[in-house]
Amino acid sequence: MRGTLLAACLVAGVALSACGGSHDNTNKACLKGSDDALTAAARAHVDVIIVGVKKIGQADKVDVDTCKLSDDKATAVVTVKGIRDKTVQDQRHEMKLEKHNDKWAIVQDNDTLRCRKGHGHRNFSTLQCNPGK
Repeated sequence: MRGTLLAACLVAGVALSACGGSHDNTNKACLKGSDDALTAAARAHVDVIIVGVKKIGQADKVDVDTCKLSDDKATAVVTVKGIRDKTVQDQRHEMKLEKHNDKWAIVQDNDTLRCRKGHGHRNFSTLQCNPGK
């Protein structure tokens, strides 16, 4: 009985650790095959990079990671790296998308920031970066 309980706890622990709070979509049950329209909808969301209330011109790189959960639901993580801003280095958008009239639409967007060295937190967070001196 004790061995069975220990084995069950071990299996549950392994299963829960796979669920983690990772920023990417690798742990989700994504449908196979690419959806160029989904990727384009997620990418278009950051064509104009906005930090706070100001528009930021450009960034060094934009990574887009999508996960199609069903024919009409998906998630996407868009990471904007090397933002041309004094305090903010990178920005991440974790989005939920739904398909309406054959087009993907963003229904939720949680964005976080990573500050430049000396301007606050160095991990992605909802906290604002410090302008410094």
